[in-house]
Amino acid sequence: MNRYHNPVMVREAVGALVIRPGHWYIDGTLGGGGHAAEIVRQGGNVLGFDVDRDAIDYCNASFVRMFPDRVSRPAWIFVKESYAAMGTVARRHNITGAAGVLLDLGVSGHQLEDPLRGFGYQHGQQIPDMRFDRESGFSALDLLKQSNREELYEIFSQYGEEKFSRSIADAVVSARQVTGITTIDSLSQAVRQAVGKAPDINAILARVFQALRISVNRELDTLRNGLTEAETVLNKHGRLAVISYHSLEDRIVKRFFVTGEWVLMTKKPLRPEHSEIARNSRARSAKLRVGYKS
Repeated sequence: MNRYHNPVMVREAVGALVIRPGHWYIDGTLGGGGHAAEIVRQGGNVLGFDVDRDAIDYCNASFVRMFPDRVSRPAWIFVKESYAAMGTVARRHNITGAAGVLLDLGVSGHQLEDPLRGFGYQHGQQIPDMRFDRESGFSALDLLKQSNREELYEIFSQYGEEKFSRSIADAVVSARQVTGITTIDSLSQAVRQAVGKAPDINAILARVFQALRISVNRELDTLRNGLTEAETVLNKHGRLAVISYHSLEDRIVKRFFVTGEWVLMTKKPLRPEHSEIARNSRARSAKLRVGYKS
């Protein structure tokens, strides 16, 4: 599975679900299918969601190769839809309740490494797209072209928690009027001009790109709606495991677990082992929170 994406905290997240053979589990963020595959290996059935067509196609093909003995009665259903609609989709497939729901909120390695997807500031000459679903919605480039100065400031400050948000918004608007923002390089250049000789320029760029990505994909709204859907679709005592990667996500997840009928199983979030971080540096910021529906 590593060719597409290295899944994070597979042992901890799937272990927290306590897989029961024959029961249905929902993987709301399928990606390369690493978590879903482990659920199937342990005898569970998986309803997997992803809005990225690449992920659905990859997992459909790879699961047939990995589990040839399960093809006649497949233990998986993969759908190109948002996990915010998991209740509706589960009912459509006659799944009346789930024993567990897993959400891994990270961006897949495939998305980050494919220059044409435009997620990373390293891919200079590409268009900043950043859509998880390339078949719908505004791209980051559309957002940069159409948002006014105040809207850009709100995006960078709210979703990037960036202290230079005001000057970056000003620089983007100025660059847009003079040379245009058409590539990742032109966006990065505007950011560099805004922050001058700030020593942590790569961290600033990462926050700016994070902010645009969150805005383009409405990630936080999807997370809030998806958590509510998870509570609805889970059976009594069903478990919810959520891996987050930045404070905006983690705050939403933490607050959610103290509302409703949840028993929190992780007073403090679980973190990846050092050995996993050494193998996969993208795991370093991961936090896993787990609760069950009482």
